Amino acid sequence: TGTQPTAPTGLECWETATFNNMTCLWEVTGTQPTAPTGLECWETATFNNMTCLWEVTGTQPTTPTGLECWETATFNNTTCVWEVTGTQPTAPTGLECWETATFNNTTCLWEVTGTQPTAPTGLECWETATFNNTTCVWEVTGTQPTAPTGLECWETASFNNTTCLWEVTGTQPTAPTGLECWETATFNNTTCLWEVTGTQPTIPTAVNCWDDYQFNETLCTWENLGTQPVQPPVLDCRDTPIFNTSSCAWEVGIALPISEEDVTFCDEEILILEAQTNISNPSYVWSTGDISYEIAVHVSGTYTVEISGDNCSFETKSFNVSKLETPKIKAVVSDGNNIIVTTTNAGDFEYSIDGIIFQSSNIFSNVEGGFYTIFVKEINCDSIVTIEHLHFFIPRYFTPNGDGTHDTFSLSGIEYFSSSEVSIFDRYGKLIKFSRNSPFSWDGTFNNQNLPTNDYWYVIIIEGYKFTGSFTLKR
Repeated sequence: TGTQPTAPTGLECWETATFNNMTCLWEVTGTQPTAPTGLECWETATFNNMTCLWEVTGTQPTTPTGLECWETATFNNTTCVWEVTGTQPTAPTGLECWETATFNNTTCLWEVTGTQPTAPTGLECWETATFNNTTCVWEVTGTQPTAPTGLECWETASFNNTTCLWEVTGTQPTAPTGLECWETATFNNTTCLWEVTGTQPTIPTAVNCWDDYQFNETLCTWENLGTQPVQPPVLDCRDTPIFNTSSCAWEVGIALPISEEDVTFCDEEILILEAQTNISNPSYVWSTGDISYEIAVHVSGTYTVEISGDNCSFETKSFNVSKLETPKIKAVVSDGNNIIVTTTNAGDFEYSIDGIIFQSSNIFSNVEGGFYTIFVKEINCDSIVTIEHLHFFIPRYFTPNGDGTHDTFSLSGIEYFSSSEVSIFDRYGKLIKFSRNSPFSWDGTFNNQNLPTNDYWYVIIIEGYKFTGSFTLKR
């Protein structure tokens, strides 16, 4: 019994199964046909199991189109692509700036076109046209010759395009004639005109009534043709010819030499006027009627004395007498810590508050409060007028630092009033110091302790008048 082994299936088309009775096996034999060789790079060999043949497929890549005239397409069997080779002809070099190179794809050549710009025309005589290969334009250079300078105002410079030069023409205006002797003609280069200047010499001021000035055109000066009238003879030693400039005539009269002197005297003083002279054997006649060498006066005014002596000698003395006024005090007032004195009359007055040291100013500054006698006098007289003044002021600050200046807040002079009250408060209204009907001075302490720098307030009542305000303690 037994069954022959089943023949193998799924054999390739080139395989054959044969049963080997010796080995009792199916044996498969056969060889696939050899793949074709020498294929092009674009060809592919595929085995067809139906026909049991190799089939070659594929198409060569299409040749490229649109090539430039200088390009060539060659198929590369290695890379299996078309390779385009060739180079466009090199553009021409050394072109002029106005030339343009354009490639002609028909002739496969570069064509050069363009025309040099036309040189400019109508140039001025001094201009030169040069072609600039960088900017590709004609450049006109050159400068008109500089117009001449320093021309006279009557000269005109015109440019000659033929000779290419400036030509100066013109003539200076003619100087004026017929000038007066005092006139001068000067050419004005600004206005380009002759200017006549000069003024006829001013006629001299007539010093004398007989002066008669006439202008001399030849000498160009004024000449005085007048003459003073002749002086008449004198008949007496005291006769003095005096020329009267109003009537322009000589008048004979007696002229006595006069000397003047200013004299002052104090109130209630008798002034003695003396007629001092160098005349021999003098005699005197005063304007008061006195005929003595001296007179006594006590009234302001002018006093004269005529003195005559031997050999017809004479002179006149005049005394201007004025009385110095005694000061009349109008008022004395306190202004802060200053005392000011005024008078009802004016004069060269001096002022003092101690009767020893006097000053010209009527204001005494920084005076401590108190009772003072004010003295006023005329500086050249001995008489002194006085007035009593109670000086009272309230200081604005004090500095208790022991330097001897403003160490206390003092109300000097308050003791001279019949009734007074002083109260000092701190900023919180606390009473620090109080005094009644007595001199007042505060050293800036409370319960023997120094109070700090600050503002403090006061209430002062003097004979019913109330003063309130503040002052500063500075340490």
